[in-house]
Amino acid sequence: MLDKLSHYRAALYCASLIALGNCLLIALTAFQGNTVGIISTSIVSLVIPVGIWLASNLVRFVGAAFMVLWAGMLLWPIVSSGKAPTLPSLFFILLAALNLLTAAILLLSRKFATEFADERKNQPKYKTYLRRGLVAGIIGAVVIATANDIKHLLSN
Repeated sequence: MLDKLSHYRAALYCASLIALGNCLLIALTAFQGNTVGIISTSIVSLVIPVGIWLASNLVRFVGAAFMVLWAGMLLWPIVSSGKAPTLPSLFFILLAALNLLTAAILLLSRKFATEFADERKNQPKYKTYLRRGLVAGIIGAVVIATANDIKHLLSN
């Protein structure tokens, strides 16, 4: 049964669940203050399944690195507190485990790499154009964010 499991689809579905979980974090923490970081994390986590669907290597590797870092940020307060996990912290543990599982599939699975390469090679033209637009949009967002940071740095 596991031989027929598509790692490509598993990674796509797991990344979609992670995006849903991160959007749920916005709902859980909306009234507690700093939601800018969680909103940006949710936006990044929404881009990852789209990038996997479009077979973008940039999103594959950067998204996996993001997932590992995000899992560490979700687990660190729980581990460093030294207390027993509570019911809300179990959600963070589950989300962190899902992040680590998906990152492992994206980075370490040979079956995923083969399926990803086949998907990329046999995809329709519109996905190629959408992938190029996604990468251009990501690069544009990074340039705008960097310019905004430089502007604020120089004004202070």
